[in-house]
Amino acid sequence: MLKLKVLLTGLIISLISPLSAQIIIQKPQIDYTKSMMVKKYFASDADSVLSAMTEIKGQNRVWDFTVLEFDTSALPRKTEFLDGAALKGVSEFKDISLIISETFEDTMKFSLYILSDTLLQTVAELSNKKDSVTIMDLVYSPPVTSAVFPLEYGVTRNFNSVVNFSDFKMSLEFEFTVDGWGELVTPIGKEKVLRIKLGGSGEFVNQQITVNNYLFVTGQSVIIPVAEIQEIVYGGVSTYSASYRKFY
Repeated sequence: MLKLKVLLTGLIISLISPLSAQIIIQKPQIDYTKSMMVKKYFASDADSVLSAMTEIKGQNRVWDFTVLEFDTSALPRKTEFLDGAALKGVSEFKDISLIISETFEDTMKFSLYILSDTLLQTVAELSNKKDSVTIMDLVYSPPVTSAVFPLEYGVTRNFNSVVNFSDFKMSLEFEFTVDGWGELVTPIGKEKVLRIKLGGSGEFVNQQITVNNYLFVTGQSVIIPVAEIQEIVYGGVSTYSASYRKFY
């Protein structure tokens, strides 16, 4: 009888423990004094592996990035969190809550966000040479949903946005969903993560295009994902890339 009780207890624990391990991420508290170095490692030319990895979804899953070959030559980026209120009255972007500034080599990148109690929205990504004018901008109108708070498995949102970049405009239908949670394994360690799938579909240069971004986030790294997979389907052909970040 004792042995049977032990077996039943073990079975019950094995059934309920995955559910108890689910991750729920609340709205982040921004430390505007925070400055850190971030190194981003890229992998490509692994379409079959990454295609299979995008299909890993659901509860208590494992995404193993150690099977990929990453380029480790990238230089670190100085990354800072800036108060978006500084743009009021001096920019077309008047409702920005948060700016993430990244400085690397001879280029600076600014990512602009609106952060509320329930949403994180990406407004624009601007890049320029140091001490120069903007060389690339990507503006979303209306902003793109990047997170929903509380962020947890199963959350879904659908919306439309016009993506403006250079001289192009592209109308996309977006779907935001938290399609998995579990463990992310990279060459620098393991982390418990939620996986966000942010997909946009539309037409570009008379061909159907779909861009799926798979974002792996933690409670500490919900605005800047710890890892990403990008899938681009254009003209019926799929291409993939992946990256992970080291924060220090």
